[in-house]
Amino acid sequence: MRGFIPKTSSRYVTRTARHRSKQSAVLLLPTMAAMIAAPWNASGPVRATEPVVENQVSVASVESCPSPEPTSTPTPVAEPRSLPTVVASPRKLFFYVPGEDGLLHRQELEEEYSAPYPGAATDEEYKALAAERALQLMLTQNASFFPSGTRLVGTQAADGTRTPGSAIRWDKTKSLAKVDLNGDFVQRDFWQGSTKTLIGIYAIVNSVAANLTKNDGGASVQILIDGKPINVIGEFYAYEPMAADLTLVSGN
Repeated sequence: MRGFIPKTSSRYVTRTARHRSKQSAVLLLPTMAAMIAAPWNASGPVRATEPVVENQVSVASVESCPSPEPTSTPTPVAEPRSLPTVVASPRKLFFYVPGEDGLLHRQELEEEYSAPYPGAATDEEYKALAAERALQLMLTQNASFFPSGTRLVGTQAADGTRTPGSAIRWDKTKSLAKVDLNGDFVQRDFWQGSTKTLIGIYAIVNSVAANLTKNDGGASVQILIDGKPINVIGEFYAYEPMAADLTLVSGN
């Protein structure tokens, strides 16, 4: 066939090699042009530097800038809760004091106290504290009518003192008050004579009842010695609870 050159001939091989050389030269031209255009130094071509950004802020200037204030709204502080004002109010205490005339004499004492009465949680405790306070004052101010060393007992605190309100236990449902005295109260040598014994016992009974109820005869009182009932005081039978006896009061 005309123009056909066999692949095995030397002409075909030579022409093919020449054609491939031209293609390689064409492909190398852009690369060589770039290498020629790039600047050179002693160690080789210089790499392109990073583009400079205008108005760039330095690290030092950033660190010197003050931190912005927090934009979050602070939690409001709650106002302190006001406590109720404790007002001191007068409290009347009632006594039945033994007299040399063989009668009881009713007396009143008004003292200031903070409402509710110190240490009282309920109405019963409030009245028991008031009755105990009145009885303690009556025994102290009229010591000659009672055996030496007579005192209220009740519950003892850790320091050995009596717990306030524990010497009189008031049961409102039964209208019964139990008064706890120490053993010195029942000295037989002291309780000589029926009149002396009678007004001494009812000075306690009437004083306690007067501070527990509105009418002095509305409560019964049982005398305990070191927490236990006592049979007799002198020659007076005292085991059972006793109601207030207003017939022994002067003026009645």
